[in-house]
Amino acid sequence: MQQQKIKFTIDQQVDHMKKQNIGFGIYSEERARDFLTYSNYYFKVKSFAKNYKKNNDQYESLEFAYLRKFSILDTAFRELVLELSLLCEHLVKVLICRSCSQNNEDDGYAIVKDYFNNHGLPSAINRYDEEVYSVYSKSLLDKYRNNMPVWVLVEILDFGELILFYEFYKTKYNIERISAFNLYAIKSLRNIAAHNSCILHTLTIQPTSMKTSTTLKQFLHEKDILSRRGSEIKIPIIHDFLCLIFVFSKLCPNTEIKKILMKKIVTYFERCEERSEYFSNEPLILKRYTFVKKATYRILRNK
Repeated sequence: MQQQKIKFTIDQQVDHMKKQNIGFGIYSEERARDFLTYSNYYFKVKSFAKNYKKNNDQYESLEFAYLRKFSILDTAFRELVLELSLLCEHLVKVLICRSCSQNNEDDGYAIVKDYFNNHGLPSAINRYDEEVYSVYSKSLLDKYRNNMPVWVLVEILDFGELILFYEFYKTKYNIERISAFNLYAIKSLRNIAAHNSCILHTLTIQPTSMKTSTTLKQFLHEKDILSRRGSEIKIPIIHDFLCLIFVFSKLCPNTEIKKILMKKIVTYFERCEERSEYFSNEPLILKRYTFVKKATYRILRNK
């Protein structure tokens, strides 16, 4: 049985970090206490120490300022992921509705009945039938519960259900094909971001045996930025983020919103490079960051 962790006061948190050779030369102990009291909490901030080397429970050249920087970048990363993934979800709905409106074989209703017969009712309808519903969807379901068109269905599906319906729709009709595997990768990353959980603390984990996106891997190989083994994208955070960038670049038309979001992506990388000396002693952080940045820009520019 795992030993129960001891609860620390704020002072004890700082003392424990000092015992592990985490320095306060850049960001003072007093400021660190304030940060851990009012801006963030110890468990979350300390999690980013996993990206730094440790021997015999002692960190090598690690400052509290580095952990604080990681926590700030992690927050900004989650915000970027949420904005991009919500747009991708919206654009999948646009793709389905556009295909429906242009398809003379689809009246907008039969495909929904067929989907329900094959996959069952979506969660929003089940909750509605049990009178446990959202006030935001009630009016739609009051009107369309028993005769629902495609353009209403996409409004009540959660992201996972939307992907399933998209797969069903594109199998029945020959519409633009976006990899469902990539969409599920986006869903996974978005769920973590939406729950406000740490993400960047996994940046330096060992490559996993996870299945990776065929379309992403093929693109990166063609651009000669992925090794033969493709180990760079066997890190879940890297793989799922690049899937998000890949789908965003494919789905989003060349409009003002795409320019705005591309600028936000560039700005995020610029923020990462502020105080770059915080990461200079960790080659693995630098190596993986450089790969993600290079791959992201290649995808966005398709060059």
